[in-house]
Amino acid sequence: MPGDVEVEATAARPCREALVTPTGGARELTARSARRLPWRCRHLRKPRPPCRLRSAVTKPTGSRAEQRGRIGARTPGPSSDSAYDLDDNVVRLLLLGFRVSERHLLSRAAEHGFDDIRMTHLPIMRSISAGVARMTEIAEMTNITKQTAGALVLELEEMGYLGRVPDPRDRRAKILRFTQRGKAFMKQFPPILRKTERDLAGIVGADDLDHLARILRAIVRSTGGDTPSTAAP
Repeated sequence: MPGDVEVEATAARPCREALVTPTGGARELTARSARRLPWRCRHLRKPRPPCRLRSAVTKPTGSRAEQRGRIGARTPGPSSDSAYDLDDNVVRLLLLGFRVSERHLLSRAAEHGFDDIRMTHLPIMRSISAGVARMTEIAEMTNITKQTAGALVLELEEMGYLGRVPDPRDRRAKILRFTQRGKAFMKQFPPILRKTERDLAGIVGADDLDHLARILRAIVRSTGGDTPSTAAP
């Protein structure tokens, strides 16, 4: 096209080029002047050598389990934080294991006719079974807010597990008591737990389940221990 700059390499000087101007004149093309050329001519410049300090990034090969074995995902410490597996760690396994045991327990409770009970109800039920009958005391013992405790108590009342009766120490106040359905559930609760433990033992074996129970007791007691109503079930 008119106005474009044509560049041709010379055989005498391989490291330099000859610049042919639109008027027909020619001058020697140096590396410095090549930087001022249009982009169409820059392909004639010598390419830069690759940097020797950079190393090639290779994509990990093998399955995720093999990669964990190579990098030591189970080894705690500052050097392994970036490689720690977020899908396979003790904290997440404890949470997932709780969900498995929850499904087994609720399934066993449904077999006894209590298909409406939920895990969040159990701390409230245990608190009342331990003799705690006032809303503020239940909230304190279960380590939840008074509003949350009130919502759970209301659910249990509507489901027929709890009722309110006058407080013998203060006739203006009400305390919580089990209804007949609530008493029936608490009577069946130990057999429900035993059947749930047998279900879990069928998965991992009785010895491993006992070993897991010892480990979990040590973890719970490290925070000061558990009371009859501060944890579910």
